[in-house]
Amino acid sequence: MNLYIPFCAPFLKGTYDSCNDPEIGKYLYNESGKGYAAGSDEEKAYQRLRKMPVAIITDEVLREICLQQFHKNNAAGYLELIDKYKDMDAQAKEERVSCAIVNTYFCHLFGKFSYLPFKEWAHIVPDIETATMDATTDEQIAAKALAMKQVAEFVYMSDRALSDSINRENMRKSLQDLTLAKSAVQQPATLNDNEIIEFLYRDSDSPYFIQAVKELGNIRFDFSMLNGVKFSSEATEDMGYIAPTISQMFETSTTMKKYANQWDHGQLMTNVRNWAQSSCTANILFVYAKNDPWTGGSPWWNNNTMGKPTLDNVKQLVLPNTVHNNFIYIERYFSEAEKLQVTSAIDVMLK
Repeated sequence: MNLYIPFCAPFLKGTYDSCNDPEIGKYLYNESGKGYAAGSDEEKAYQRLRKMPVAIITDEVLREICLQQFHKNNAAGYLELIDKYKDMDAQAKEERVSCAIVNTYFCHLFGKFSYLPFKEWAHIVPDIETATMDATTDEQIAAKALAMKQVAEFVYMSDRALSDSINRENMRKSLQDLTLAKSAVQQPATLNDNEIIEFLYRDSDSPYFIQAVKELGNIRFDFSMLNGVKFSSEATEDMGYIAPTISQMFETSTTMKKYANQWDHGQLMTNVRNWAQSSCTANILFVYAKNDPWTGGSPWWNNNTMGKPTLDNVKQLVLPNTVHNNFIYIERYFSEAEKLQVTSAIDVMLK
């Protein structure tokens, strides 16, 4: 091989005590959607997205409407959630339900930023200020009720549902673009993580889960980043995972001792990251999407600063408008300018 080109390759931080890396969750909250021009749809959406989790937690009415939407979308899941916390006191139950809603919000937001261009859905991010305002007039009350409904729908809207909505808009704009996107791009994003896992791996002790955690790691949202909101550790201990099924199956399997001796306490991930940063001898061009949360798993992402590779044979591009795929030939996902950046970097490295 003369050159390796990983697109959006995550390098999670391996830790001795946990297989979970909170950096990707922090990246999603702080960096995905950031840096657009003032007054643009993207800039307004970024501000709304950061305010939405706290609004859900602190506004009892909004939280109840979100629960109603959850029941509408997934009655079985709603009943399971309510039953899980039914014997707790009111305060503990409220905390755990709030945490569950925020966790769902982040999981779906992760998929939206991963697989869909932000410019195509920024305009649908609901107005959280209107949803939480003090309404007194009939006009304000009506506007607030509509905004609350839109927030709840957005929270439980997966990237697949959002993609379907975008595709309907694109159909009106360009049938050709829709055909290209559906045939070449949309298929990998058809199912979310949990749906793929549930479909392919029914055995709760499947070695796949151990392999996935050991070789790829897993990520977790750090709820402490929500300013002014303090969740107890008990409320977040089973929340915050992008792929909760993977972590639950890993923990179950290792607790049962069936695969306990296969967990290397993050050493493999640590070694791979160190190799990419300091001792790799291959020519590698890493191509990341700025809004893709997995970019927070770059070996050079540290303390909210995207560094640069120090090896001459390793290069990195962080492109502003792309997503989590390598379809550089589709302008909807990679602009001509971004495509030129990739091809020019390839030419330089192959000289």
